[in-house]
Amino acid sequence: MGNCVSSSSHTSTKFKPKKRKLQRRSDLKRILKERDKILEKQKDKTLDQKTSGKQKSRQTSTSSSGQTSTTLVVDPITSSSSTTSQTSTTHRLSTSSSLFSWKSISQQQIEPSKLQHYALKYLWHSNFVAPVREVLMIPGTMVLDLGCGNGSWLNDMANDFPLANYIGLDSEEDIAWERRQPNVDFFETDLFNGIPYPDNSFDYVHARFLGTIFTQRQYRKKVINEIIRVLKPGGIMELVESDFYWNNEGPATAQLLEGYRSLLIENQINPNLSPSLGNFLRKTERVTNIQTESRPLPLGLWGGGLGNIACEAVKKGLADAKISLARRMEISGLEYNQLCAEAFQEFDQLKVSMPTCRWFCTKMLPKPRSHLKLTRRRLTLENN
Repeated sequence: MGNCVSSSSHTSTKFKPKKRKLQRRSDLKRILKERDKILEKQKDKTLDQKTSGKQKSRQTSTSSSGQTSTTLVVDPITSSSSTTSQTSTTHRLSTSSSLFSWKSISQQQIEPSKLQHYALKYLWHSNFVAPVREVLMIPGTMVLDLGCGNGSWLNDMANDFPLANYIGLDSEEDIAWERRQPNVDFFETDLFNGIPYPDNSFDYVHARFLGTIFTQRQYRKKVINEIIRVLKPGGIMELVESDFYWNNEGPATAQLLEGYRSLLIENQINPNLSPSLGNFLRKTERVTNIQTESRPLPLGLWGGGLGNIACEAVKKGLADAKISLARRMEISGLEYNQLCAEAFQEFDQLKVSMPTCRWFCTKMLPKPRSHLKLTRRRLTLENN
């Protein structure tokens, strides 16, 4: 009897802590469930507030914009678009680097000088194609941009890769220069006199659309050879060019391009330079890993947000070249405007696109002295 009682009392005291532990766990579960419910209610409230705020902003924007959803423009050159819709869909492109968050031109005002940069950035999904990402993450990396213009490319690169140092060179400072990042510098210089930096100064050199400024001979000497000179051994150069023989040209587009090409040829500038760049780079015998990539840049609304941006850039370029191009084509200003309007219609009807090309390569490492001695001996033997 005593043994049985003692054993029962012993077992009851032995299992009491376990029951308490189970009760504590159940209490924790209950508390966690209540907390989750409270958090869900808070999330629902915040979502309701955000959606109500968006609806209010949309109502205010539509009331301020008026009842009409389209704006008609008389002059197709100076206008941003001949018929722009305010209720057009937004074109967005998201990447891992969060570089792109696009809205349509009708909803976001963009300066004309930046349109070209945005079009290329959207087309290539990046500001560069050359394998320089790892180099740009090294502190103190030196980057040079030739013909930097308004500095959009430099500021974008400085935001994405803040550890590198960036220098922009151009003949004159663009009025539309953005607020510079602390690691971006600009220097005004005449690129026809070469790059004012000593040998082996930069890790990466970027040059864009210099083919419409330099003649073919100048491009080889003042651009390619100078870039190779200031590049460090193992440094990378990237050249970006576009040709003026477009895809699916209509009659009006072909007439305008023929006039522009004749202007370039008159100034000894090659309107179809990009296919020759590979040969120029090989002839230097100082670069290796020569590679190229090409993509067509759509022009017009058929290309979505990208085509809209590119079309605006072309309109701005034609507006700037109106006097010289109309004189070259021997037509009046009104005839020039009419021709441009027909060309803009052809962009969407025929799906016109502009070929763009990127060339990139690496500067060779210096050869060992033993190899140089052997080459000198061979030269002397050949001469004898």
